[in-house]
Amino acid sequence: SGLASKQSVGLLVKFPLNPIGSSKKVTALWTVRTNFFPKNQNEAYRAVQASAEAGKTFLYAVGNAAGDAGNSTALLAKYDSEDKLVWYKMLTDTKKLNKAAATALAILNGHIYVAGYKGSGKKGMPLENYPLNLMLWKYTFDGNLVWEKKISAGFVADPDSFGEMQVGLIVSGGALYLAGGKNGMSSKRDVVIAKYDEKGSLVWEKEWRAELEEGRRDSASATAIAAGFDRIYVAGPVRHEDKSGKKGQNIFLLEIDKEYGLVLAKHSYGEENKHEYVSSILSVGTDLYLAGMSLPFKAKKPESDLFLLQYKPLPIIPVTIDVKPDTKENMVALEPAPAKPDPKKKKPVKKVDPIAIAILSTRNFKAPVEIEPH
Repeated sequence: SGLASKQSVGLLVKFPLNPIGSSKKVTALWTVRTNFFPKNQNEAYRAVQASAEAGKTFLYAVGNAAGDAGNSTALLAKYDSEDKLVWYKMLTDTKKLNKAAATALAILNGHIYVAGYKGSGKKGMPLENYPLNLMLWKYTFDGNLVWEKKISAGFVADPDSFGEMQVGLIVSGGALYLAGGKNGMSSKRDVVIAKYDEKGSLVWEKEWRAELEEGRRDSASATAIAAGFDRIYVAGPVRHEDKSGKKGQNIFLLEIDKEYGLVLAKHSYGEENKHEYVSSILSVGTDLYLAGMSLPFKAKKPESDLFLLQYKPLPIIPVTIDVKPDTKENMVALEPAPAKPDPKKKKPVKKVDPIAIAILSTRNFKAPVEIEPH
């Protein structure tokens, strides 16, 4: 439709919702094609959110556009429900040697939060090798910037393994959770997860080094995030290589505690001689759904399958620990380490008083008998 090789435009399409079971053909009510920089025509929308404002529905879309040759800038646009562009913002520099994109957004208490990345390079450096920073922006419904945060450095888009860099964003319990990937040690990529409040203050930031098998260092990047009742879920591709040199790329899923950012559980999915990618994740009640794509490793021609996974995360079980400091069964006498004799000071080695301990076990036992103090 008039686009040359390696050119693209962003699309925003409105469809009607048919009742479940209806066989009626669905056709688009309207379609918007972006045209922010007609000379370059290298634009894309990556995510969209609807918002109810003063009894009307508005749409916010984020993505990226090329403001110049050798440029990619982060983009935020607002539309009404009848395809009219209300306003748009370029969030980053539109000049050469700058690369950025907005990949996810969320709406909370009258504000728009946009997640993405930005960075700059030097002349002669390929655009995909620009060092990038994970970013978070906050805007009003009128398009005014409230603040922007540079979360973490060390990001490099890697089109050969993970595709274009993706940053996930979810709102839950009045807090913002982001997930992405960053370069770690030994040329491996680690997952980074961060929690922010509405004011832009960092609550916690965690990194996860992918090790799906003990002793093996893998490379991973987060591409999807969802929120449950007491935890968030982060998923993405993980690239691995065994001792024989055999390579593969499967999917990881992390269950992360909301309050402290602790990894409660990790899962993996994948078939032998396949490369899997996860594009979205959805938490519904006690169930978790992952959608993505699987394609043969070193396929001679492009061919892929879609997949949908369902998980049932285990609930957190409250445990009561009964501590009775005064009972002898809960006392362990700790013997001090032998002290080196000091010829000048001939003082006896002091004894250490017993301490109270709490025991969590699947059976009853007596602490002094079955625990050897160190």
